[in-house]
Amino acid sequence: MEHKKEAGISIKELAQLSNDSLKVSNNRIYEMAEAIANAYVPVEKSSKDARWNGLYLETRDGLYVPVEMAKYGRQGTYFISIGGSASFVLEKGEGTENSLAENILLSISKAMNAIENVGEKEIEARVPVEFRTGKILGKYVLSRNLIIDEETSRKIEMKYIMHRREAAENTAISLKDYLEVAKICYKAVFPTDSVLTARSLY
Repeated sequence: MEHKKEAGISIKELAQLSNDSLKVSNNRIYEMAEAIANAYVPVEKSSKDARWNGLYLETRDGLYVPVEMAKYGRQGTYFISIGGSASFVLEKGEGTENSLAENILLSISKAMNAIENVGEKEIEARVPVEFRTGKILGKYVLSRNLIIDEETSRKIEMKYIMHRREAAENTAISLKDYLEVAKICYKAVFPTDSVLTARSLY
């Protein structure tokens, strides 16, 4: 996807966007969003609506932030969400130019072009940890190489079911248990052979 201007947006600018309510009505910028949408298959599509996941935006310092796009209604209004916290609405119109919206779309195009030429591991390493999701589930539940055998897995599942029944009336948790869970989560996101205690990792 070609673009004339050089993409460039900072995490700080994205954070500012999360505090603002941005709505852009501009045909040229709308066409930029259309070009991105047309390049990828939506994860959901109906006669009027469509949604795209798995897009990224590249920040000025080379980080990748996940992006979701959705297109709604007969007017084809776009809702663009960046990192699950910043977002803006984009529609057709003769409204004024908006450099922030344009920069975001250019940065998405830049990231998606780059992703085609690098490996999955490199992409993952450049996604800030606060935007990573599913790491724990993927590590301990969906992993192709289970870190525990099936019998142990079934026992844990049964204990979990029993715990949920008991926890319905009691939501207390000990500090020791809390730190152990935090340790599991930490090691899922940051694989390490560290011998640090649960408390030190926390």
